[in-house]
Amino acid sequence: MSICLNGQAAAAQISATIESLPGPEREVLLRHTLNPEGPSVAAISRERGILYSRMLEQERHARKRIAETCRTPVVQAVARAAEQLTTGVLRIPRLLQLIPALKCGVGGIPLWRILVRTTLHLWEQGGWIAPRPIEQAAADCAGAIAALMDEHGIAPLYVVADDLPDRLAGEDAGRWLVYCGFTVRAGYVVAPPRTLADKAARYLAVTGVPCHFDEIYQHIGHGKSRDWVRTAMWRDPRLMKADVRTWGLTAWGLDPYTSVADLVHAQLDAEGGAMPLSELVAVITARSDVHRTSVYDAAARPPFTVVGGTLTRLPTVAAKRKEPR
Repeated sequence: MSICLNGQAAAAQISATIESLPGPEREVLLRHTLNPEGPSVAAISRERGILYSRMLEQERHARKRIAETCRTPVVQAVARAAEQLTTGVLRIPRLLQLIPALKCGVGGIPLWRILVRTTLHLWEQGGWIAPRPIEQAAADCAGAIAALMDEHGIAPLYVVADDLPDRLAGEDAGRWLVYCGFTVRAGYVVAPPRTLADKAARYLAVTGVPCHFDEIYQHIGHGKSRDWVRTAMWRDPRLMKADVRTWGLTAWGLDPYTSVADLVHAQLDAEGGAMPLSELVAVITARSDVHRTSVYDAAARPPFTVVGGTLTRLPTVAAKRKEPR
């Protein structure tokens, strides 16, 4: 729903005021005051050969004339509507959707920009508008969201949504979170990582299940060697190997990764110290993400031995494992 106001009449009044300004005042207003990417007052004063202090005075006078025009009923109605709607951070396209009158232009400059830069107590930057500096609003929002993050640096989007400024929802909410330095993935808001381990922890936390190292590396490697990434993950207590190929979060309470030889020992213990090799291979490969050749390779090395297709331990090792603790 949009608010019906006479933007054409408001723009016409401001345009008439601008046209009535002396040349230097009109120039500094159009090139500097109403143009955030335009030259500075000092640059314009040098171009025109006018003292800097005199140019500043002319700029202030031009602002005053525009402010007087903005107090007329037609322009004031548009300005008040903009201030009433912009109680928090708002995307400028959304504001223009709500108040189409603000789209009206004066010499190619939209009415909303003229009001923001001369009259309204509003700030605009990066496509956003708010009743305070945009960077301050972003910093405050980021601080509030950071308090909602878990130890891995993520928070559900529906939880974060309650702390976002008014009138921010859907795509606008996602854009604002990105502007504040976050990313949004799979229904979670993800804090900006500081380390490779942070990246890995956040990726796993959002995914929710152990992931193959290759998958993790594809998402977080970005110019780092595989060994570099793997070492960073090994050193972080939040991360652990779930099995020979996959990684998970320590907080998930997964069984710690053991070597293939340890898996063989455990299975032999469960079977009383002897087991057909083919059966052992089938059991281990069914329970763990281990290739059958790795099991055969481990079984072929001491302290194991295969006799007639049955796997046992070498006598000295078997005797030691039977000793009471």
